Amino acid sequence: MDFSGRERLGFQLAGTVPVAAARDRCGGNLPVDDAGGRVPVRLTVLALENLGASSIPVKLGYLEALWRVGVLIRKRPAWLVVKVDIDRPLARGLAGWVMSYPTRSASIELSDQPRALDLAIRAGDVALQLRAELNTQSPKDDDKRMLATRSGARFFRVPWGDATPSSRQGAYVTMQDSGLAEATLGDGLVWEEGATVWRQRAHRCGSAEAMDLI
Repeated sequence: MDFSGRERLGFQLAGTVPVAAARDRCGGNLPVDDAGGRVPVRLTVLALENLGASSIPVKLGYLEALWRVGVLIRKRPAWLVVKVDIDRPLARGLAGWVMSYPTRSASIELSDQPRALDLAIRAGDVALQLRAELNTQSPKDDDKRMLATRSGARFFRVPWGDATPSSRQGAYVTMQDSGLAEATLGDGLVWEEGATVWRQRAHRCGSAEAMDLI
């Protein structure tokens, strides 16, 4: 099943965690992308609009936060989705069923201002809160890696599009509360100061496809 829609707004922040924290989040049976004792992680937040599939007569709009850890699958770098926060129950249920995402109920606020974004995510008693001030620096390109997820001992590949947005900018991040990030990705998390913000991008994704690790 293929889904298409639009990303009204996107935000991505890169960081690293210690190897032990990454292994703990990946279940211990998947090699992590160890680079000098640190493993890359990503937080990607999307404001999605008109997302749907031809076989489902519903178009959804919701906010989604994907938390990813760098791993090695068949000796190649990949991203393992360790948690997906979604603010709407219907979208959350669909993402868990179709994409095999490890979803979590959360409130997500992503406010778009002329020169800054404010992001707040709360799940239970912990939260992430930050401000991203737009700058004139060109953001670096993200690693093009396969997106994978797991359900118990089974692993899946999630098809993911990579369209060009109408605008893409760098941003300087001031982290106000990183508690949810550390609870999700592990202790010893270090974020980069720079982030990427984009607007108006076509969004495409597909049903999770079962795969072998070797």
